[in-house]
Amino acid sequence: MIEELLRRFAQENFHGADYVPLLHGHLATTKPLSLIIKRKRPLWKIPFARAEIIILADLEKYVSSDSEREYQEAVKKNVVQEQVMEKDKNDPARRREEIGCNIGGGGEIHVNTDKNLGDLVLGKLRQEYILDVELRGILRSAALDGEKMMPYKGQELFLITSAVYSEKFEVVGEREYKREVEAGLQTQPPIPEGLISKFFVRFKKLFTPPGVATRNVWGPILVKYNRVQYNEETSKLELAEGEFVGNCAPTRHLNLSDYDAWSNDDDDLGSGDGQAPVVVVKDDILLGLCL
Repeated sequence: MIEELLRRFAQENFHGADYVPLLHGHLATTKPLSLIIKRKRPLWKIPFARAEIIILADLEKYVSSDSEREYQEAVKKNVVQEQVMEKDKNDPARRREEIGCNIGGGGEIHVNTDKNLGDLVLGKLRQEYILDVELRGILRSAALDGEKMMPYKGQELFLITSAVYSEKFEVVGEREYKREVEAGLQTQPPIPEGLISKFFVRFKKLFTPPGVATRNVWGPILVKYNRVQYNEETSKLELAEGEFVGNCAPTRHLNLSDYDAWSNDDDDLGSGDGQAPVVVVKDDILLGLCL
């Protein structure tokens, strides 16, 4: 539920499709230019997710001694810090869904889901990020230690390119998850009418999550990362083909009528700039101790 709160906050304030929420822990290693491994998550591992990331360390730890000083100066010069906003207490976030289905007059299913997520109190926020041109320049000049990079050969590698920090972290307000399922079945011929006339079942689940630890020091809450590749010949990282670093925002959101118009006329996408309004969403990744 905390991850959902952070994702909603990212969507409302940072075009959050590319941001991954972070919980407490590993504050020092989670920052721009930290190296990440992404791997498939075992099906049996709870919480369930398609993939997980492991935040290894600041890229500086993998830079060769000959390039270390130049790398440090370039990072200090090119990583941007901005004080972006402040988030105090608001009304708790809530999500309610109702789904009903009638099966040919012989049965009905109703599912009601109600989530009270509480509210985030974050205080002042700042954002640290690096832009595309500056990152490419740093990677071209930063030779890495081949021995330190050897364990990660063949792995999916990423670099954190943006991080959002809050001066505190507190979840307030009522938090509750409730789900109700009702299903009924009415028998139809050729089943004898007196045998089973009607079947009805009801299921109700109520869950109140435990308390959330409060943080009163600066720490990361959201990160965005881009894929990189390790070139063994040059001992350097390179942005993967098609990867671009920067602030991503959809040109506009589509509703059902827009999709109908789009399918009828491929040349008129309605965005005003000749580009399809596509939003790319990263895999949902839940972070544990191995982040």
